[in-house]
Amino acid sequence: PMAKIMRAESADYAASISSLSRGAQESTNHIHTLLSTTYTLVSQNQFKQADEQALQLLFLLQTDPTDLTREEVQDIFEQAQWLHAVCVMNKGKVFKARRLLRKIANSNSHYATHAQDILDRL
Repeated sequence: PMAKIMRAESADYAASISSLSRGAQESTNHIHTLLSTTYTLVSQNQFKQADEQALQLLFLLQTDPTDLTREEVQDIFEQAQWLHAVCVMNKGKVFKARRLLRKIANSNSHYATHAQDILDRL
């Protein structure tokens, strides 16, 4: 039942994406482009590819944030972390998804409340 709830949540989130990213702007920055691509893949229910992109984003933000401000890095990190959790939920990986959702829920992330709501329903 938990995997079914998680898959439904990820599908609902994918269907709700109306713009490429929260606060996205036109940019030639590789990280912004990667984030936009990740949102597009999630909105197209291509969760495997989206997860690969989200993980790449998380890695890049920790190793080479380029010319981004600290606030931009934090915002994009939160989005990539959330997208990774959405993809893991879609795969039905219950334990990993719960761990990621707990991590998000216990943070100051923009997605903390949503993550906690999902955890409460599991």
